[in-house]
Amino acid sequence: MSYLERAITDGHARLTGESKQQKILYVAVNHTERYADPEEQVRAEFWAELIYRYGYEPARIGVEITVPDRTPSDRADLVVFRDDERKKPYAVIECKADGVTDAEFNQAVEQSCGNGTWAKFRANYVGVVAGMTRRFFDFATATLRRQGGHDALVARIYGKPIKSLNS
Repeated sequence: MSYLERAITDGHARLTGESKQQKILYVAVNHTERYADPEEQVRAEFWAELIYRYGYEPARIGVEITVPDRTPSDRADLVVFRDDERKKPYAVIECKADGVTDAEFNQAVEQSCGNGTWAKFRANYVGVVAGMTRRFFDFATATLRRQGGHDALVARIYGKPIKSLNS
């Protein structure tokens, strides 16, 4: 069972409609998006991974959060918050469809880093997820998180990054 299937079973998300009209509701934050979009499918699966693999509360994972001080307004795909009021960002994550080009992925890295920096969200971690192509930066120590040949993922429950993709 995938992380998203588990989230749906547990009532954290709901899929409605069919084919190109299918939508996903992120229940805890009452946000709906068009699930037929390949980028949304990546976001939904990683959102559920944040819950089940990393232990973050669904209510602390914002979806399509307006980036402060951006004109025109820009939105971050996922923001993990430290607090229930969702005022203290911990990680800002940009999601792209699986299989994007290197140029598109690198542009997403630039966008994510721009959104997550001290002048915007002031997040500790910034990341880009495009299927299993993932890159995360630790802005608290200004390093790229790499372990075992793969980019390490967001830290488990606001702590140190996990040791491998198979933890």
